[in-house]
Amino acid sequence: MRIPSNQYLNEFGTTEFKLNSYSIDKLGIANTQAYLKIKDYHINTVPYLFSLKKITLLAVLNVNEVSLFQKYIDSLATLTMSFILPNKSGYDNVLIRSKIISISAMENRENVCIFVLEIPSPPDQMVKAVGDHLCHIQELNDCFKTYHNKYIPLTKESIQKLGYNNYAEIKHGENPILFRITHLGVNRLKANIPRSIEEIKEFGDISGKLFFRKYRIELSMTLGDTKSLGSKLTTCTYYFKKHLPYLEILEDYLLSNDEELQIEPNLSQEEVPQESQPELGGE
Repeated sequence: MRIPSNQYLNEFGTTEFKLNSYSIDKLGIANTQAYLKIKDYHINTVPYLFSLKKITLLAVLNVNEVSLFQKYIDSLATLTMSFILPNKSGYDNVLIRSKIISISAMENRENVCIFVLEIPSPPDQMVKAVGDHLCHIQELNDCFKTYHNKYIPLTKESIQKLGYNNYAEIKHGENPILFRITHLGVNRLKANIPRSIEEIKEFGDISGKLFFRKYRIELSMTLGDTKSLGSKLTTCTYYFKKHLPYLEILEDYLLSNDEELQIEPNLSQEEVPQESQPELGGE
């Protein structure tokens, strides 16, 4: 449920998250570059950390240029960002009035500078975009906690509803290994893999790709239970961290098909691996 935009500042004012491809898409940012105006200077920057009260930017500046701009710490600046209009008919350049808190060179990155801006009064469009995004993340976190011990059995019907392309692969060595998923959960999956149980255990932690109509999901997975189905077939349970695009795919199905879900016996919230615990923020 969305709260009114005039309450977003109180609810999420100091909540900071990284800007990545998922959050950029959800915020409706039209251009990953933002333009910072300091006095008569115009600097191309890339937003890195984002909140309604503070924005961290990256820019390509050499050591001399960093020293030049450091004299403008505590000065006012204007950041211009482009947001896609709600009807997607175009975009709007939003001017964000700010105060420069710090300017510094990034450690171990040559010619990369960090600007940190304080936003005394964020514009309404930015408040609405960020507030809606963080509210949605909160809903996904609630979904994660509610369904942490339940599985979606993959049937012809559930595959269609989820928009799953029924294609998944493990990255191991030069050639990917195709595998068949039988159950999906918010923080784990069950799958049949065409390898012996000894080979599976030798693989250890793996990277898996799941192909949906909406997103291609890549998960870093930790091996749990295994059961041999023959010399060259093993049923495995894999755990993984909270993944927002993946949760978004599962959310609608979980909320509307609760009676079809399967419960994993004897699995409590405390037994969920620590790396799978939900947290607020982007992926």
